[in-house]
Amino acid sequence: MSNCLACGETGMVNYLNLGNHPNANSFTTEFNKDLPRTPLMVDFCKSCSHSQLRHSLTSQELFEDYLYVSGTSKTLDKHFSDYVDYTLDRLAFKLPSPRVLEIASNDGSLLSKFKAKGCEVVGVDPAANLLPLAKEKGIDTIVDYFPSPQLRDQEFDIIVANNVLAHHPNPVAFLRSCAYHLKLAKSREGCGTLYVEFPLWTNSVNTLDVGQVYFDHQSYITLKSFKTMAEKARLTIVHVEEFPKIHGGTVRMCLQVINKSEPHCDKFLNMLKTEKLQGFHDLARYEKFNEGLQSNLGLLLSSSFFQNMLGYKVVGYGAAAKASTILNTLNGSLPVEYIIDDAPMKVDRFMPGLDIPIKPTASITEEPGGLCFVMFAHNFKDEIKQRLKQYRQPHHKDAILNIVPYCLPENLYD
Repeated sequence: MSNCLACGETGMVNYLNLGNHPNANSFTTEFNKDLPRTPLMVDFCKSCSHSQLRHSLTSQELFEDYLYVSGTSKTLDKHFSDYVDYTLDRLAFKLPSPRVLEIASNDGSLLSKFKAKGCEVVGVDPAANLLPLAKEKGIDTIVDYFPSPQLRDQEFDIIVANNVLAHHPNPVAFLRSCAYHLKLAKSREGCGTLYVEFPLWTNSVNTLDVGQVYFDHQSYITLKSFKTMAEKARLTIVHVEEFPKIHGGTVRMCLQVINKSEPHCDKFLNMLKTEKLQGFHDLARYEKFNEGLQSNLGLLLSSSFFQNMLGYKVVGYGAAAKASTILNTLNGSLPVEYIIDDAPMKVDRFMPGLDIPIKPTASITEEPGGLCFVMFAHNFKDEIKQRLKQYRQPHHKDAILNIVPYCLPENLYD
């Protein structure tokens, strides 16, 4: 991609090259299956400070057999409950049945909570294999990409788009389509509101977290580049929330279509100033990130082998796309014997491009010796530690190997 997805300018500059990778969500059922590989590279826009992939995959390649489900984490479950209360509390007029649209609604976990509060809900998601899970929750789901012709001219009081903006090949057009389906009114109080959540790329850069980089994510969004996209879509940022423990550092942007020109909210503008002061509008900051990342990956590799030498069996926790990124960047040299995961759809498969099997979390009860768990799903670390303790005992003297912000081992039971 030679043009910036946020502002349209040319002259993108590469600062991150992780080598050739398979689709990070191609969890195969075949041992030693050869998957196509594509260069995984991230470029920087000097005009709006947006980052994006240089090479992309087709939507069919990415979402034909999509195995990520949002309903397996207690952390996300609580986040969704709070999300619903937050959005409904912000409605100026207490409607009996607010209309809610969720884009990329996945297994319907979030919409089910809106429905329980009396909302009229509709989901849109291209992953047909997740439709039965949504139906089990009673969620009306359109199997399609957004914008979908099945929505026609429908308007909504609330539109939710979580972790989808970075996936879209044209994020500005995506935001414009969202604005089209928002309920309009003569005053701000009656307007529909768009809620967009995404991992803020500057948080990943700060913590040397490369796990967000895979082909699903075409964009790596800064506050500056989001402002550019929102203004192109004629949307005003009316509120911002931050969630440091969700997906490595997530922001929630609340946007409305305002008839008259109004500035973005003060909180957003202050955050934008801080982002600039911290150097995130300059290429040099991202080049420094690349240097620190390479050093940290080397430390992860050496620490894993050292734990192995001490007698620990190295096991990964979380068969997520971020695990695929790290393992394939290291060319499969990390001494991980298998990966445990709580998603039944991933169990008994293999990590993309590698012969590392995925097992259920309960399988670790059968391990007599000490285990060292590589925290691939580090964004749920506190929850994971409690879950591991359900299957393991202190006498095992198990360890955890952190990935971010630095690769450091710790005792599971501390």
